[in-house]
Amino acid sequence: MDMNERLTRIEDDLAIRQLRARYCFLLDQRRVDEVVDLFTEDGYFQGLGIAKGRTDLRQFFAEQVPMMAEDMWHFIGNETIDIAGDRATGTTSLQYWSVKGGESYLSVGHYEEEMRREGGHWKFARKIVHLDFLTRLQDGWAGKPMHRPSNPEFLRMQAEARAKLAGSVSVSGV
Repeated sequence: MDMNERLTRIEDDLAIRQLRARYCFLLDQRRVDEVVDLFTEDGYFQGLGIAKGRTDLRQFFAEQVPMMAEDMWHFIGNETIDIAGDRATGTTSLQYWSVKGGESYLSVGHYEEEMRREGGHWKFARKIVHLDFLTRLQDGWAGKPMHRPSNPEFLRMQAEARAKLAGSVSVSGV
C-alpha cells in the first residue's frame, strides 16, 4: 500500500467514526432530517422497528422513536471497520440510556453496519441493532444474564418489526 492509499484508508476510517458519532448525537437531539441524511437512499434500519428507504426512515425516526423514549443518550465504542473501496462493514458496541414513563432504562448491545461512500461521503446502507439486554435501571442487570431482552414492550415491538419485515421488506441485496 503506497502513501496515498494509506492516507485514504486513514481518512475513510476517521470519516466512518464521525458518521457513527454523528448518528448518535443527532438521534439524541431528535434532529430527524439530519439523521435520515446519514443513510443511503435505500438505507435499511432494524432495531425496535424496521425501516427501508428514506421515506420509511423519516417516518420511523420522527414518529416511532419519540414513542419509545422521552429522552435518550447513545454511547458507542469498541468499533471495528473493514473497508473495501467504497464499501465498509463493521460493528460498534452500544450503551443506550433512556427515560420512558418517568423510569430510567439501560440497554447494552451493538450495531452491525454496512456503509457506502456516495457523493464523496460515507453513509449507512444498513444498520442493525442487536441488544443484549434492556432493563429498568432500578431492576439492575448484575446476576441476571439476559441474552435477550425480557421487557414485554420490547418483545412486542420486536415481534411487530419481524412481522413487518416478513410481510413487506426484502433484505436481500441490501
